[in-house]
Amino acid sequence: MNRPRILKVIATTFNSRSVRENALITGRPPIKTLLSQNFTDATSIHSMHDFLIKKELDSAEDSSLMDLLFVVSDVRFKADNQRLETKINVANSISDHRNFRFLERSNKGWSYGAFSESFFKYSEEYDYFFFCEDDVLILGDEKFRAAAEELDNDPQLGFLSFLGTSSYCHGLIEADAIHARNGIGMARTDRLVGAISEAGIDLLPFCVDPQGEYVNIIREGEVRFTNFLIKHGLSVRDFRPNKTLMISTYDAMLGRSFEKFPSRLELIGYHTKKIVKEGLYKFACSLGLR
Repeated sequence: MNRPRILKVIATTFNSRSVRENALITGRPPIKTLLSQNFTDATSIHSMHDFLIKKELDSAEDSSLMDLLFVVSDVRFKADNQRLETKINVANSISDHRNFRFLERSNKGWSYGAFSESFFKYSEEYDYFFFCEDDVLILGDEKFRAAAEELDNDPQLGFLSFLGTSSYCHGLIEADAIHARNGIGMARTDRLVGAISEAGIDLLPFCVDPQGEYVNIIREGEVRFTNFLIKHGLSVRDFRPNKTLMISTYDAMLGRSFEKFPSRLELIGYHTKKIVKEGLYKFACSLGLR
């Protein structure tokens, strides 16, 4: 049997996350990609992992298509990390259609550091990498097979975004801001290797400062992770741009539906809040308060 062609990397951690009961609109164009989540302790994160593993087991169809790698960042949570590794080993023992793998690492660079380290470690074993986070659920072998074919058919295509692309990041000009939202999507291994070589870097980009401010983690991580491909002659584009391909893991666990495209009313509310916020900021600056 041929080796699986794709490695699906799922970045995770037992660090507490902020709570969002509903997805928020972000980026340019404005769509809902700051997804809902409510995983504030180890118990809720373990429940999320159980849900993800079951969904992956239930949805897998083609054993030659894809392996799964759970990358857990932050070695401080040793007992929880080991418990997740045990779950991965159990899933691997009962799965007929997926090989489940596990990698533990320090939390350097958030999810983008996890993506980079997994690529460095496994790039010689797979033809494609699909990068994802634990709070996003994307299933269906047909999607991944079609994305691989689209990459094969366009030699200049560097990355296919499954959440959509954005051309905005605070403090950056548009050319430097174009990126795949959340860094979630698929790329061919050989093109990533080529871009890394041309860029003169050792790893896929991520924020190397462990104490970095959030905005720098986004600029050096989420944005540069795929924008550097554009800088080296490759394109980054949406896969099936008019469709919602994912759901937040939290919504899926609650049995809720999800649509990433905002309604007209939601867009009006978003732009109104943005105008008010910018107006208040300018007013504060005029008073010397900022």
